[in-house]
Amino acid sequence: MKEKVLAVLNSKPSNYISEMLSPTLGVSPEDVLNIPIPHQDDLRVLNIVDANLNVSKLDWDSFETSWDFQEHPFITSARLAAGNGITISIRHAFEEWKDISESRFRKLKENEEELNRIFIDIYGLDGELAPEVKDKDVTVRRADLQREVRSFISYAVGCMFGRYSLDVPGLVFAGGTWDASKYTTFQSDKDAIIPICDDEYFEDDIVGRFVKFV
Repeated sequence: MKEKVLAVLNSKPSNYISEMLSPTLGVSPEDVLNIPIPHQDDLRVLNIVDANLNVSKLDWDSFETSWDFQEHPFITSARLAAGNGITISIRHAFEEWKDISESRFRKLKENEEELNRIFIDIYGLDGELAPEVKDKDVTVRRADLQREVRSFISYAVGCMFGRYSLDVPGLVFAGGTWDASKYTTFQSDKDAIIPICDDEYFEDDIVGRFVKFV
């Protein structure tokens, strides 16, 4: 039932009906409860909702803001390539991530448009609404070189301070007992003191460590 409610409330017909129920800027809980939910279950709708949830979660988990974040997408690409005996550049890793994110974007857009078609038909709104969804309204992110490089630098700094590790997925250290055995591929700094310099004063400053990380 919850999947069907999710599908309805995120469809164009729901927005259309909501605007009729509450033509002002505000929408009350009562207005939402008054949106009619079709009684019949449609396996297509449930399957599309499940697919959309999976795509959205994969997108969300690709960034550090997710509690289920495992590793940066660039690292995932490099790890898969290394398993095949190949070393790739950051540019190559970005291109692979671009293909993945674009595929997710297109899949979610197609699914949302299909849900719109289904509910436009159910509510008898043919001629009133079009099923197409604008790119700006699709919620998963497309690859952006500057943003991805910034997030990669953020992940690298996290590895330097031990928050993440190239040997253990997910959050590794956020206080508590330090376990140096979890940092074999790239050693983190357990003292959490890394100089930030505008010249090469120290071998282990943040720039030097980032070069080693890359």
